[in-house]
Amino acid sequence: MLRFIFPGIMLLISAYTDIKERVIYSEVVVVFLAGALVLGALPGAEGLPSLLMGAGLGLLMAVASVLSRGKLGMGDSLLFIVLGLYLGFEINLTLLMFSLLLSSFYSMGLMVLKRAPGGLKFEYPFSPFIFAAYLIMICFGVR
Repeated sequence: MLRFIFPGIMLLISAYTDIKERVIYSEVVVVFLAGALVLGALPGAEGLPSLLMGAGLGLLMAVASVLSRGKLGMGDSLLFIVLGLYLGFEINLTLLMFSLLLSSFYSMGLMVLKRAPGGLKFEYPFSPFIFAAYLIMICFGVR
């Protein structure tokens, strides 16, 4: 149960600061990283290969962040590294895809309504979409 509560708290805090200040604090991520390492060592945790592959998904995002010169935020990548250590590969990948889907709907809505600030080159925080996708997945029983 804690492996689903802790990521939710981390995402709530990160979504709030990302909206208000456009930053995801590394201190928050590090605290929850420590929690992931402790929970991962407990009996009944997801298998180690799945957890490492889940974190690897976040590492791929970090590479994409560097290659895109920060268009994809490094904080979002760090969130997915830690989320992978809590959730494992399959759930983390599903969460990423669902977050991207919600984000794309938001973007298309802004463009259709002609409310996108800066035309097609507008930027917005991604972590609120990760949090929303996480909540929806939890409500529908993704375990």
